[in-house]
Amino acid sequence: MSAYKDSGIKWLGKIPAHWEVKPLKFIFDNINEINKNLEIKQILSLVKDVGVILYEDKGDIGNKSKDDLSSYKIARKNDLVLNKMNAVIGSLGVSNYDGLVSPIYLVLRVKNQQCLIRYYSYLFQSKALQKSLRQFAYGIMEIRESIDYLEFKNMYLPLPPLEEQKKIADFLDEKCKKIDDFVTKQTKFIELLKEQKQVLINQATTKGLNKSTELKDTHIPHLGKIPTHWEAIKLRYVVTANPSTGELPNNFYYIDLESVIEGKLIYEKFINKDNAPSRAQRVLNKGDILFQLVRPYQKNNFLFELNGDYVASTGYAQLRTKENNKFIYYVLGSDYLIDEINKISKGANYPAINTFDLLELEIALPPLEEQEKIAKYLDDKCEKIDKAINNITKQISLIQEYKTSLIDTTTKGILKELK
Repeated sequence: MSAYKDSGIKWLGKIPAHWEVKPLKFIFDNINEINKNLEIKQILSLVKDVGVILYEDKGDIGNKSKDDLSSYKIARKNDLVLNKMNAVIGSLGVSNYDGLVSPIYLVLRVKNQQCLIRYYSYLFQSKALQKSLRQFAYGIMEIRESIDYLEFKNMYLPLPPLEEQKKIADFLDEKCKKIDDFVTKQTKFIELLKEQKQVLINQATTKGLNKSTELKDTHIPHLGKIPTHWEAIKLRYVVTANPSTGELPNNFYYIDLESVIEGKLIYEKFINKDNAPSRAQRVLNKGDILFQLVRPYQKNNFLFELNGDYVASTGYAQLRTKENNKFIYYVLGSDYLIDEINKISKGANYPAINTFDLLELEIALPPLEEQEKIAKYLDDKCEKIDKAINNITKQISLIQEYKTSLIDTTTKGILKELK
């Protein structure tokens, strides 16, 4: 049984007795290599809990790159890159590329031959270490505090013997690859289930449930052929948009654009009307549909069926209908309608559609009784798919928690499987 000692470092705790602890400046050099000669054109980006990636792979998140590449810092392969403002919440990682990073980032390079970057890459993924970075930060907002390198360089880190660093890194490489492969496989399965759900919605809201029904051509590209007894009709004749609702309640629950994700109310804020934001204007009735006007491709719409006083942001179109509201809700989340909305949305970073243009779009409308049958069919099918997705999501969450724990314990040298 290995002997342990107190490291004297709160976040680190006990470590093997033969390990050393050294300040960061003993292990890393702080690199400030500026791209003055435009040596490198490739821009890199830091993503929370992911690490360093190619800028073009990050998608629709974060800040846009600058045109002037001469002001960027250069990060080389195997450099540790930290966002000084967000490292405490996981915005850090080791680069697999030579590339350019923001000049406000820290770029650290291993300088000691007794230190293996693969080990320290895992060490800096430790949530305990990341939280401890706050002691080296200054600022007024918790997640926007900036790390002071003059203090940070004196942070003590564990220094196992080089052979043990290699053994830990090899062990974690193997284990984490299996975990990451599992997560990738399950994530792809979730995407397939979401595609299946969309196919069901698209089919049911344009063709109905009877596969043998006779169809007619609407000559509307996004609708195509629909049952002969259905009507192609503009949305404005089906819903009332942003109905006048009078004064705000004295106290109410506020739904803003961050409150809803994929049809689910994630959070709500209880506020007094005197402190309400100017966008809090949509007083909701049970059965109203909230359609997200900004970035509508995200499909963060909401069918309101709650009791109590609720008010939504003007970032939503509030839609009220005498038709079956669940059927209309499904139509508004269909791929074919969202594709049309994307075509007429305005704005590059935050594309949006206005309510007038939304109401001009045409939908396929069956008789009310058939709407009810389709809505019930989709409720049943989508509930089963959503349940499967939730189960898989929980599995992913659990194994990611295990991965986090594995990294925390292994980098401290306290995992028995290594012995």
